[in-house]
Amino acid sequence: MIVYILTIEHRYGINTYAATTRAGVERQLVDYVDSWRLMESELRIELDYDDFPEDPTERVAYYFDNCDDESYIIAGGIRVHD
Repeated sequence: MIVYILTIEHRYGINTYAATTRAGVERQLVDYVDSWRLMESELRIELDYDDFPEDPTERVAYYFDNCDDESYIIAGGIRVHD
């Protein structure tokens, strides 16, 4: 089995997600970004919520370009053995 791992580092710690496809972890990344957008959190004052792009890929880029204390990495094609 092949898995993909998404790791997001932020001011409160690290979130880790996994899926069997790259598209699966990319959807989880968009969900993470959208959760902040939907809250319009005062913790993220550096974001202009009216400027969030509609395109999911552009939303992710906008979020991480403007949140200097957060980053992510997708590790792909990790083979899992029993």
